[in-house]
Amino acid sequence: MWEISGKDCKQPSYLFGTFHLRDSRIFNFPDSVNILRNKCSVLAFEIVIDKSDAKELLAQIMETDPNHYLDKILSKSDYKKVKKAAKKHLDIASNMLLDKMKPIILATQLFESMSKNDVKYPMDLQFQMEGRELGKIIVGLESIESQMQLINKMKSEEQIKELMMSVDSLETSPTVINQMVNLYLNQNLDSLNSFLNSKSTIDSSFQEDLIDNRNIVMTKQLTQFYLKEGSCFVAVGAGHLVGEKGIIELLRKQGYTVRAVRSSFSKN
Repeated sequence: MWEISGKDCKQPSYLFGTFHLRDSRIFNFPDSVNILRNKCSVLAFEIVIDKSDAKELLAQIMETDPNHYLDKILSKSDYKKVKKAAKKHLDIASNMLLDKMKPIILATQLFESMSKNDVKYPMDLQFQMEGRELGKIIVGLESIESQMQLINKMKSEEQIKELMMSVDSLETSPTVINQMVNLYLNQNLDSLNSFLNSKSTIDSSFQEDLIDNRNIVMTKQLTQFYLKEGSCFVAVGAGHLVGEKGIIELLRKQGYTVRAVRSSFSKN
């Protein structure tokens, strides 16, 4: 949790690094998270999703060209491995849509399936739902379309590579997830950044689009529309906060004061 103040802020806003998983361990928030979130009138997220977006989102992650369906772009042996993994680890709906699913989306689903998944919704979505119940203004710093355009920029060969790496590493994925969760709970951004960089296999130019350029877009949205009035609780993936090109440093370079908020827990 970070407090944003100074420059043209009439009152402080707060920046919180989330983790896009359904693992109950990461939902044991420091007391300051809920206190400051409830204090703010505006909640800002990477994207905002509601029920009306579900159909559009599904259409975006599906391949429309039959020649690019999974059974057409994978070798027979790889396709067999993917089907076996999906049948074992994914739900019925995902298996029914398997051939039409874009490889990078499927790779992400398989990786996330190795988490505990003992909470119904990921953290960001849970915050959004609770925010609506509290009558907060909910805003997105990006659009679903922009995120899907980014995914569509990733070459098919790269997506296939990520998918097969995900399938081949399913046995070790729980260990990787546990390491990530522990680093997150220790609130050490530098260590988390180093770990994420050591595990990344994505092409550097796509990585720039995936993280760095989006950080610029989200920071611009914040500084233009939400920080001046203050009372904004910003919740974005913790990976967007870290490093010289992270949102924290981008805000500081624009003259804002960004300081860590001391976190305490009322329970273990």
